Amino acid sequence: MQKRATSSATSRLVAMSRALAHAGVTGMAQFDDPVAAELLSPQYRSILRAISLLPLPLRRVLSRATLGGLDLVPLRAAAIDAVWLRAQQQGVRQIVILGAGLDGRAWRLPHLQDVGVWEVDHPATQASKYGRVAHRRSEATLHFVPVDFAHDDLGVALAQAAHDASEPTLWIWEGVAPYLPMVAVQSTLSVVQARSAPGSRIALSYIPATGHNRLVFAALTALVARLGEPFVGLMSTAQVAELLNHAGLLLVADTDAGDWARQGSHRPPQVWVRERLAEAIVSVEFLGGQAPAPNVTK
Repeated sequence: MQKRATSSATSRLVAMSRALAHAGVTGMAQFDDPVAAELLSPQYRSILRAISLLPLPLRRVLSRATLGGLDLVPLRAAAIDAVWLRAQQQGVRQIVILGAGLDGRAWRLPHLQDVGVWEVDHPATQASKYGRVAHRRSEATLHFVPVDFAHDDLGVALAQAAHDASEPTLWIWEGVAPYLPMVAVQSTLSVVQARSAPGSRIALSYIPATGHNRLVFAALTALVARLGEPFVGLMSTAQVAELLNHAGLLLVADTDAGDWARQGSHRPPQVWVRERLAEAIVSVEFLGGQAPAPNVTK
């Protein structure tokens, strides 16, 4: 979460992927995110319009040419949305989005009338984002929490923004950990631990160091480095489970794109770069005192 003057290059690509999925360009069926296009810059919106006007066969060729990459982001987003739905059914009424970037959940998720959403990110990023969605009204009680992670105290910032540490929270940490050094991951999880009441959950996406197509992953690694956002926080499932456990969080599921597709009845994509989603709870009390075996796919 380095300091920056605008939204990160990778966050813009992520929003573009969601916008393309909403427009029906990807292989993922029925993905709904009308806010994604509005969060894009004029240049990206022009590209989106041009692609959306392509005949369906050409759009399918484009989707296949990305080796499943266009499917990965909307599938991940939908999987995290499902974590929220489960948490909401258990009475969770707070969402904290860490490194929110161009996330649109505060505007696109249904049934947020009694929910508080805290978007945490660099103030410059938030200023740019707010200018694009100021006309939209969120059903949630929305808090923008400006934090320069290099200098500011996340826990203090959340407390000042009226986040209630005595009530359960869903912490969403999507597409951020691979760009962070381990010390930053640990310090952020310590804040999550300190501000999580029983019943809280975390959805943390991460990228393993192995298991990818070697050439494709090398190309992706070079690309993000060229964009100034290199991978510095690749982690194994065992490392993630250990980090979560150290922060008082119990891993209950660890899934990949194939699982996300099956959960949503979508066609599993051909994904050449692996990414995983860890879901953890803050206390076994949430499950009536029973510690479940985590659902970890290979």
